Amino acid sequence: MLNGLDRQAADDAWSYGLLHDASASTTSLDLGEVKAVAEHARQLSTVHGRRGPVAFVTRASALVGAMEIYAYLSGQRSADVQIFLDRGEAERWLDTLNVRESVVHATRARAPRRSRSSRRSAAVKRKRTKRRR
Repeated sequence: MLNGLDRQAADDAWSYGLLHDASASTTSLDLGEVKAVAEHARQLSTVHGRRGPVAFVTRASALVGAMEIYAYLSGQRSADVQIFLDRGEAERWLDTLNVRESVVHATRARAPRRSRSSRRSAAVKRKRTKRRR
């Protein structure tokens, strides 16, 4: 799994949606392995930015638990990591997110996004200007 994360980052695909189909898997990761993968994903995110959405497909309850722990430990928002029993559902979920992400990226390309503190100070300045008028 670590090699897959490295490859995704090296291919400049870190922000792309990813479908990980483990529906045929009968084994699970132990807690140490899950922690290592999550920490590696967190480190890559500090270099490459926010990771794209991840859809896991599995029917094994042990893998469901491992993927939930991964989502928590990796620092990804819970909305960006989902677990599915069916590959088709996972693909549809990623398709809807990719449409949303494309719109967000197009908007950001036109105007750089300001930090939360600079947006807050801009709002305060607007309020002060309105009061003075």
